[in-house]
Amino acid sequence: DLATVFAPLYLYHRYQVDAAAKFIGGAFFNYALNTQDNSEVRWVTAAEQRRALTVLLRTLRGETLSIPSRITTLLTPPLDASEPVQARERFGSRLRPLFDRGRAAGAAARVTFNALLAVPRLNRVEAANSREPSIDFSVGEILDATGATVFGTYEDSIVANAVRDGYITQLLMVFANPDTLPAVRASVFAELSERQRRLRRGNAISQLLARRITTELESASDPVTATEVPPGSPIGSSAMLHNCWHCDTAELLSR
Repeated sequence: DLATVFAPLYLYHRYQVDAAAKFIGGAFFNYALNTQDNSEVRWVTAAEQRRALTVLLRTLRGETLSIPSRITTLLTPPLDASEPVQARERFGSRLRPLFDRGRAAGAAARVTFNALLAVPRLNRVEAANSREPSIDFSVGEILDATGATVFGTYEDSIVANAVRDGYITQLLMVFANPDTLPAVRASVFAELSERQRRLRRGNAISQLLARRITTELESASDPVTATEVPPGSPIGSSAMLHNCWHCDTAELLSR
Protein backbone atom coordinates (compact mmCIF):
# COMPACT_ATOMS: atom_id res chain seq x y z
CA ASP A 1 0.00 0.00 0.00
CA LEU A 2 2.94 2.35 0.56
CA ALA A 3 3.75 2.27 -3.16
CA THR A 4 0.38 3.85 -3.90
CA VAL A 5 1.01 6.59 -1.33
CA PHE A 6 4.57 7.16 -2.53
CA ALA A 7 3.80 8.09 -6.15
CA PRO A 8 1.80 11.30 -5.52
CA LEU A 9 4.30 12.35 -2.84
CA TYR A 10 7.27 11.82 -5.15
CA LEU A 11 5.49 13.88 -7.84
CA TYR A 12 4.21 16.45 -5.37
CA HIS A 13 5.99 19.23 -7.26
CA ARG A 14 4.32 18.58 -10.61
CA TYR A 15 1.87 21.48 -10.36
CA GLN A 16 4.58 23.89 -9.27
CA VAL A 17 6.58 22.76 -12.33
CA ASP A 18 3.68 23.68 -14.60
CA ALA A 19 3.35 27.06 -12.91
CA ALA A 20 7.05 27.90 -13.10
CA ALA A 21 7.31 26.81 -16.74
CA LYS A 22 4.71 29.39 -17.76
CA PHE A 23 7.29 32.12 -17.17
CA ILE A 24 9.47 30.66 -19.93
CA GLY A 25 8.24 31.94 -23.26
CA GLY A 26 5.45 33.56 -21.27
CA ALA A 27 3.54 36.72 -21.97
CA PHE A 28 1.12 38.96 -20.11
CA PHE A 29 -2.02 40.16 -21.82
CA ASN A 30 -5.58 41.10 -21.02
CA TYR A 31 -8.80 41.69 -22.86
CA ALA A 32 -8.98 45.41 -22.35
CA LEU A 33 -10.06 47.73 -25.14
CA ASN A 34 -7.37 48.57 -27.67
CA THR A 35 -7.62 52.22 -26.69
CA GLN A 36 -6.15 51.46 -23.27
CA ASP A 37 -2.40 51.51 -22.72
CA ASN A 38 -2.24 48.10 -21.03
CA SER A 39 -3.93 46.09 -23.77
CA GLU A 40 -0.78 44.96 -25.60
CA VAL A 41 1.05 41.67 -25.15
CA ARG A 42 4.08 41.98 -22.85
CA TRP A 43 6.73 39.26 -22.79
CA VAL A 44 8.19 37.99 -19.53
CA THR A 45 11.62 39.50 -19.02
CA ALA A 46 14.76 37.50 -19.71
CA ALA A 47 15.77 37.69 -16.04
CA GLU A 48 12.48 36.17 -14.91
CA GLN A 49 12.74 33.43 -17.52
CA ARG A 50 16.26 32.54 -16.40
CA ARG A 51 15.10 32.42 -12.80
CA ALA A 52 12.30 30.03 -13.75
CA LEU A 53 14.73 27.88 -15.73
CA THR A 54 17.08 27.63 -12.76
CA VAL A 55 14.24 26.49 -10.51
CA LEU A 56 12.99 23.92 -13.03
CA LEU A 57 16.43 22.41 -13.55
CA ARG A 58 16.66 21.68 -9.82
CA THR A 59 13.90 19.11 -10.29
CA LEU A 60 16.23 17.13 -12.59
CA ARG A 61 19.19 16.91 -10.24
CA GLY A 62 20.25 13.67 -8.65
CA GLU A 63 19.70 14.92 -5.10
CA THR A 64 16.10 15.75 -6.00
CA LEU A 65 15.26 12.49 -7.76
CA SER A 66 17.23 10.00 -5.69
CA ILE A 67 15.19 7.82 -3.32
CA PRO A 68 16.87 6.81 -0.04
CA SER A 69 17.32 3.10 0.49
CA ARG A 70 15.39 3.35 3.74
CA ILE A 71 12.36 4.20 1.59
CA THR A 72 12.85 1.70 -1.22
CA THR A 73 13.21 -1.15 1.27
CA LEU A 74 9.72 -0.36 2.55
CA LEU A 75 8.17 -0.51 -0.93
CA THR A 76 7.73 -4.26 -0.87
CA PRO A 77 5.65 -6.22 -3.41
CA PRO A 78 1.96 -6.87 -2.75
CA LEU A 79 0.93 -10.03 -0.94
CA ASP A 80 -0.08 -11.68 -4.20
CA ALA A 81 3.09 -10.84 -6.11
CA SER A 82 2.09 -13.00 -9.07
CA GLU A 83 -0.73 -10.64 -9.97
CA PRO A 84 -0.03 -7.19 -11.46
CA VAL A 85 -1.06 -4.38 -9.16
CA GLN A 86 -3.79 -2.30 -10.76
CA ALA A 87 -3.56 1.19 -9.31
CA ARG A 88 -3.60 4.46 -11.11
CA GLU A 89 -1.06 6.19 -8.94
CA ARG A 90 1.60 3.51 -8.89
CA PHE A 91 4.75 3.77 -10.94
CA GLY A 92 5.34 1.13 -13.57
CA SER A 93 8.12 -1.36 -12.99
CA ARG A 94 10.48 -3.32 -15.18
CA LEU A 95 11.42 -5.33 -12.08
CA ARG A 96 7.96 -6.66 -11.31
CA PRO A 97 6.98 -7.23 -8.59
CA LEU A 98 9.81 -5.09 -7.15
CA PHE A 99 9.86 -1.30 -7.07
CA ASP A 100 11.71 0.32 -9.99
CA ARG A 101 13.37 3.60 -8.97
CA GLY A 102 14.41 4.20 -12.56
CA ARG A 103 10.78 4.32 -13.69
CA ALA A 104 9.94 6.67 -10.83
CA ALA A 105 12.80 9.03 -11.72
CA GLY A 106 11.90 8.85 -15.40
CA ALA A 107 8.31 9.82 -14.65
CA ALA A 108 9.39 12.79 -12.54
CA ALA A 109 11.80 13.94 -15.25
CA ARG A 110 9.06 13.57 -17.85
CA VAL A 111 6.92 16.05 -15.88
CA THR A 112 9.66 18.66 -16.20
CA PHE A 113 10.53 17.91 -19.82
CA ASN A 114 6.88 18.06 -20.91
CA ALA A 115 6.51 21.49 -19.33
CA LEU A 116 9.89 23.02 -20.13
CA LEU A 117 10.44 21.65 -23.64
CA ALA A 118 6.92 21.87 -25.02
CA VAL A 119 6.88 22.89 -28.69
CA PRO A 120 4.63 25.97 -28.31
CA ARG A 121 6.78 27.18 -25.40
CA LEU A 122 10.03 26.86 -27.34
CA ASN A 123 8.39 28.53 -30.33
CA ARG A 124 7.36 31.48 -28.15
CA VAL A 125 10.88 31.79 -26.77
CA GLU A 126 12.21 31.96 -30.32
CA ALA A 127 9.53 34.47 -31.36
CA ALA A 128 10.22 36.74 -28.40
CA ASN A 129 13.98 36.55 -28.89
CA SER A 130 13.74 37.46 -32.57
CA ARG A 131 11.14 40.19 -32.14
CA GLU A 132 12.11 41.89 -28.89
CA PRO A 133 15.82 42.86 -28.61
CA SER A 134 15.40 43.28 -24.86
CA ILE A 135 14.41 39.60 -24.45
CA ASP A 136 17.92 38.18 -24.64
CA PHE A 137 16.89 34.60 -23.86
CA SER A 138 17.05 31.86 -26.48
CA VAL A 139 16.17 28.22 -27.06
CA GLY A 140 19.88 27.49 -27.31
CA GLU A 141 20.40 28.82 -23.79
CA ILE A 142 17.62 26.57 -22.48
CA LEU A 143 19.10 23.51 -24.13
CA ASP A 144 22.64 24.31 -23.00
CA ALA A 145 21.55 24.64 -19.38
CA THR A 146 19.26 21.62 -19.49
CA GLY A 147 21.87 19.42 -21.18
CA ALA A 148 24.51 20.45 -18.65
CA THR A 149 22.19 19.46 -15.79
CA VAL A 150 21.00 16.20 -17.33
CA PHE A 151 24.51 15.05 -18.21
CA GLY A 152 26.03 16.24 -14.97
CA THR A 153 27.02 14.08 -12.01
CA TYR A 154 24.51 11.58 -10.61
CA GLU A 155 25.37 9.24 -7.77
CA ASP A 156 22.65 6.81 -8.85
CA SER A 157 23.36 5.54 -12.36
CA ILE A 158 19.83 4.15 -12.73
CA VAL A 159 18.37 7.59 -12.09
CA ALA A 160 20.92 9.19 -14.43
CA ASN A 161 20.10 6.83 -17.29
CA ALA A 162 16.36 7.40 -16.84
CA VAL A 163 16.69 11.19 -16.91
CA ARG A 164 19.06 11.22 -19.89
CA ASP A 165 16.87 8.87 -21.88
CA GLY A 166 13.87 11.09 -21.16
CA TYR A 167 15.75 14.19 -22.27
CA ILE A 168 16.84 12.69 -25.57
CA THR A 169 13.34 11.33 -26.16
CA GLN A 170 11.83 14.78 -25.63
CA LEU A 171 14.30 16.43 -28.00
CA LEU A 172 13.59 13.86 -30.70
CA MET A 173 9.86 14.47 -30.30
CA VAL A 174 10.34 18.23 -30.63
CA PHE A 175 12.56 17.75 -33.68
CA ALA A 176 9.97 15.54 -35.42
CA ASN A 177 6.99 17.76 -34.60
CA PRO A 178 5.73 19.59 -37.73
CA ASP A 179 4.68 22.56 -35.60
CA THR A 180 8.24 23.22 -34.43
CA LEU A 181 9.65 26.43 -35.90
CA PRO A 182 12.67 25.92 -38.20
CA ALA A 183 14.93 27.96 -35.90
CA VAL A 184 13.88 25.82 -32.92
CA ARG A 185 14.49 22.63 -34.90
CA ALA A 186 17.95 23.91 -35.77
CA SER A 187 18.76 24.48 -32.09
CA VAL A 188 17.43 21.04 -31.16
CA PHE A 189 19.42 19.44 -33.96
CA ALA A 190 22.58 21.16 -32.75
CA GLU A 191 22.00 19.90 -29.21
CA LEU A 192 21.31 16.34 -30.37
CA SER A 193 24.39 16.35 -32.58
CA GLU A 194 26.59 17.59 -29.74
CA ARG A 195 25.21 15.01 -27.31
CA GLN A 196 25.68 12.30 -29.90
CA ARG A 197 29.34 13.26 -30.32
CA ARG A 198 30.01 13.21 -26.59
CA LEU A 199 28.05 10.02 -25.88
CA ARG A 200 30.08 8.11 -28.43
CA ARG A 201 33.12 8.50 -26.17
CA GLY A 202 31.28 7.22 -23.09
CA ASN A 203 30.47 3.81 -21.67
CA ALA A 204 28.34 1.16 -23.33
CA ILE A 205 25.05 2.72 -22.20
CA SER A 206 26.14 6.11 -23.49
CA GLN A 207 27.14 4.62 -26.83
CA LEU A 208 23.76 2.92 -27.05
CA LEU A 209 22.03 6.27 -26.52
CA ALA A 210 24.29 7.85 -29.15
CA ARG A 211 23.31 5.12 -31.58
CA ARG A 212 19.66 5.83 -30.91
CA ILE A 213 20.16 9.50 -31.73
CA THR A 214 21.93 8.57 -34.96
CA THR A 215 19.17 6.18 -36.00
CA GLU A 216 16.37 8.61 -35.23
CA LEU A 217 18.00 11.55 -36.99
CA GLU A 218 18.84 9.52 -40.08
CA SER A 219 15.32 8.13 -40.35
CA ALA A 220 13.58 11.42 -39.62
CA SER A 221 12.36 13.36 -42.61
CA ASP A 222 11.84 17.10 -42.60
CA PRO A 223 8.17 17.69 -41.75
CA VAL A 224 6.35 19.13 -44.73
CA THR A 225 2.97 20.67 -43.99
CA ALA A 226 1.08 23.19 -46.06
CA THR A 227 0.10 26.31 -44.18
CA GLU A 228 -3.63 26.41 -43.63
CA VAL A 229 -5.41 29.46 -45.00
CA PRO A 230 -8.56 30.66 -43.21
CA PRO A 231 -11.77 30.60 -45.26
CA GLY A 232 -12.21 33.62 -47.50
CA SER A 233 -14.93 35.11 -49.66
CA PRO A 234 -17.63 34.06 -50.12
CA ILE A 235 -18.01 32.85 -46.53
CA GLY A 236 -20.77 30.30 -46.30
CA SER A 237 -20.47 28.85 -49.80
CA SER A 238 -20.83 25.10 -50.07
CA ALA A 239 -17.61 23.11 -49.80
CA MET A 240 -18.99 20.63 -52.33
CA LEU A 241 -19.26 23.43 -54.90
CA HIS A 242 -15.78 24.88 -54.51
CA ASN A 243 -15.30 24.95 -58.29
CA CYS A 244 -18.34 27.16 -58.70
CA TRP A 245 -18.45 29.50 -55.72
CA HIS A 246 -21.64 31.27 -56.85
CA CYS A 247 -23.65 28.12 -57.65
CA ASP A 248 -25.17 27.72 -54.20
CA THR A 249 -26.15 31.41 -54.18
CA ALA A 250 -27.73 31.12 -57.59
CA GLU A 251 -29.67 28.11 -56.46
CA LEU A 252 -31.05 30.00 -53.48
CA LEU A 253 -32.04 33.00 -55.58
CA SER A 254 -33.91 30.83 -58.05
CA ARG A 255 -36.24 29.47 -55.39
